[in-house]
Amino acid sequence: MNWAGRLAVALAIVTAPAVVLLPLGRLETCTATGTAPATGSTTKTSGGCTTSTTTLLASEGYGAALAAGIPVLFAAGALAPQRGVRIAAAALLSVFCLLAGFSIGLFFVPSAVLVVIAAARSGATNVSARRACSGPGRPPGLPS
Repeated sequence: MNWAGRLAVALAIVTAPAVVLLPLGRLETCTATGTAPATGSTTKTSGGCTTSTTTLLASEGYGAALAAGIPVLFAAGALAPQRGVRIAAAALLSVFCLLAGFSIGLFFVPSAVLVVIAAARSGATNVSARRACSGPGRPPGLPS
């Protein structure tokens, strides 16, 4: 298992709850009387307009937590022993980042880059290891 795959999974595991729980949304409500709404974690009133911040979980519900968990599953594919699974995980996570780029996809781009590196590097390492074992100094009893 290579370092890029482990780092990609760790980064995705940290990014998913951060995207869902950090106050990344901003709401601005303007009223004629200047009263502040009761919702939002931080509220600031000025001249009849109220600005408040909100989390993705508060504004979108538990579906946002499920959506943030999908890239974690794709990144976990970088830990698979089969190279085809790692390549598929890199493709799926890259497509997710592209399709969800204007919402949460941008936050998972570093994980996607690391999954691509994991898929590319581990295949080259396995090929060189097989070449080393197939030479004339190969221990007896190993299948060819």
